[in-house]
Amino acid sequence: MREAVDPPGGAPTTRRIALSSGPASILDAGEGPAVVFVHGLPGAARDARWLVPHLQRRARLVAVDLPGFGDTPVSTHADASPEGRAAFVLDVVDALGLDRPAIVGHSMGGVVAVAAVAARPGAFSGLGLLACPGLRPHATFAGFPRRTLHLAVHGPWARWTLPRIQRLFARAGFRNYPDAAVVRTIDALRATVFDAHVRRLRALSLPTLAAWCADDPIVEPEILADLATALPPGPRLVWARGGHVPQKAYAAELADALVGWMDVVRDDPRAGHAAPG
Repeated sequence: MREAVDPPGGAPTTRRIALSSGPASILDAGEGPAVVFVHGLPGAARDARWLVPHLQRRARLVAVDLPGFGDTPVSTHADASPEGRAAFVLDVVDALGLDRPAIVGHSMGGVVAVAAVAARPGAFSGLGLLACPGLRPHATFAGFPRRTLHLAVHGPWARWTLPRIQRLFARAGFRNYPDAAVVRTIDALRATVFDAHVRRLRALSLPTLAAWCADDPIVEPEILADLATALPPGPRLVWARGGHVPQKAYAAELADALVGWMDVVRDDPRAGHAAPG
């Protein structure tokens, strides 16, 4: 595991672009074939920052702030479901004029990436899933009181319940997120129909890279391994340690695998397989 570093000068900054539905904030770094990065819940475009030093001379990394996270307002796309957030990602792809980029989703961002591929299969050259939920609900998702917390943050008692919910998130490792991002996370989880995600996974035909760590505390490693077996061909990158954020713990290795794999699938969409890292 190499040291995870931000680019020289600090973490990359985001910029705003205009969509027909409103402003969107993105991290846009590098030149070459494009990689669209979709963050998890909660999260932001900066969750891809560790990849920038390793990709920017070989690929263009476009990481999105999903609506309600980072600097993209909820009003740009109010639909919190995976399908709604996928529509937002596709709007960004169209606005930037990206030609068949690879799409990479981290954690619950993988659910959104899979939904984007299902909505418009021809828009992408390949799919990357980093620590992504699999073919059955992981314990963190299954045990999350989505309906109860949704009622708690949208009722008149929200000002009293939000600090307690923030402590719940902090104990799970999600610290220092603004209240609005926590509320949006709860809304998004409540709007996620896991069976729909499983159906889309089983219907995938796009070459798919999968990467995870065997000590992931959020998604059980056996779920991640089972998913990798069921996916279409592509690199399988497995590390013993690194937790739930492989793009931080193994940024250089992941970037190398992405660039080599993208060269293959863009030249021959039928050739999804590359040697595991």
